[in-house]
Amino acid sequence: MSPPIGSAIGWGLYIIYAGICCVAFVFVRYAMVETRGRTLEEMSKLFGIEDHLAQRSGVDADMVEAKNNIEFAKHDEVRR
Repeated sequence: MSPPIGSAIGWGLYIIYAGICCVAFVFVRYAMVETRGRTLEEMSKLFGIEDHLAQRSGVDADMVEAKNNIEFAKHDEVRR
């Protein structure tokens, strides 16, 4: 914390800081998406990354998804 602000506001600066921390906690708790335990493919679908990149490059997004599903099935068979 900045010394000039601390000397101007005094102990009230800690109340302001606590309020900012509470707002940040609520934002992270309810606005952020949980990504623990998800694969990269699930996360790209969740955030819509594949569709955006496919549109940007002029490729059909459904074709990209079908290709990824085939590759995922092949990879799953190899693991077994």
